Amino acid sequence: KSKDDLINYAANDLKRDIAAWNGNWLIIGEWSIASPGSANFNNDDDLKRYANTQLKAFKGAHAGWTFWSWKMYDDRDGNQRNGWSMKAMLKKGLIQL
Repeated sequence: KSKDDLINYAANDLKRDIAAWNGNWLIIGEWSIASPGSANFNNDDDLKRYANTQLKAFKGAHAGWTFWSWKMYDDRDGNQRNGWSMKAMLKKGLIQL
């Protein structure tokens, strides 16, 4: 999938599926902004847009969400661009809460 495919999925399908949920309170578990190589998020603006699009979709999850991990093992100072590391993504401003 391309980066536009992933962003469009989050903006449309994911948001719709969450809004349509009518069971128990919904929690989104273990999400990230890591992506397959085919998506090629080669600049921070695209990665930030992907993160914010997912967060907007998750607003419909009444029980909230959990990110994949706070910090990855190889990211001691939070300076790497790693979509699995909440610490790194917050530090770089790619995820805004």
